[in-house]
Amino acid sequence: GSAPGFETTGRSWRADFSGQVELDRDWQLDFGADSEWTRFSTTFDPENSARQSGGFVMARRDRGPLKLNGGVRFTDHDRFGSHWTLGANATLELDSLWRLKASFGEGFKAPTLNQLYGYGGNTALQPETSTAFDLGIEFGDRNGTWDMLSHFAVTLFRRDSANLIDYVSPTGYFNLGRTRAQGVEVEAAIRPAEGVTLSAAYTYLDATNRATGRQLARRPRHTLSASADWTSPGGVNLGADLRLVGDSFDDAGNFVPLDSFALVTLRASVPVGENLELYARVENVTDAQYQTVAGYGTTGRSAYAGVRV
Repeated sequence: GSAPGFETTGRSWRADFSGQVELDRDWQLDFGADSEWTRFSTTFDPENSARQSGGFVMARRDRGPLKLNGGVRFTDHDRFGSHWTLGANATLELDSLWRLKASFGEGFKAPTLNQLYGYGGNTALQPETSTAFDLGIEFGDRNGTWDMLSHFAVTLFRRDSANLIDYVSPTGYFNLGRTRAQGVEVEAAIRPAEGVTLSAAYTYLDATNRATGRQLARRPRHTLSASADWTSPGGVNLGADLRLVGDSFDDAGNFVPLDSFALVTLRASVPVGENLELYARVENVTDAQYQTVAGYGTTGRSAYAGVRV
């Protein structure tokens, strides 16, 4: 028909500030606060409003081989109460090239007004809470003196969530009681020749509903991205990107499969004088037909060109 069947109107205001205090030669203290006010109405619901305010403080030690960060955040939501969350991370430099890293963090996320009252909204939604940590080792040639390997990292991670907010059409938004996402990430970059850089990153992700043992919707187990770049002595740059995404499911019951897909991008840029650069790229070169959400189309082969000043 000529009139839409469902309309939404929303607005948000946000204010925040942050600052830093140098406690001594080794330690700094970061602090800040923020507040957000939102309003939202639909064809069938009168205007609803929400306010979330919070503040944080974090101590940082950036000198020496051991770097530490630790902080606390307080969040107050006028619909879902007050919550404290903690976070910390550390990096230990073993030598000029290798370092260990670790982090821990807690999370809190209240449902948005759109998730509560919008299309597919659920007024019974509860806030998400999570606890996450990771542990890894990293190689970084920060001085550019290493012949080939310029970056390498392996990271193990785990995140446990409660009341994770998910969406499946036509059901709408809902909470998943207990979920876990864990896996490993591996990334590397090498310079096999002058002006040539090759890089790749792989992620194995096991994301499951701990109550049912089923895979979480739209979380592929395997993801790989790779790129190759060549820069000529005159500044001409040619590059290519490859992205591989494995199979996944579109629903919580794992009945609707999403097939794996591969995407290729080609890039080029040419300097014109000292202040101009011509660039172009072609995305999805093979015109692959794929879905990241069942029933929703994605862009086919696309070409872009322009000038940078």
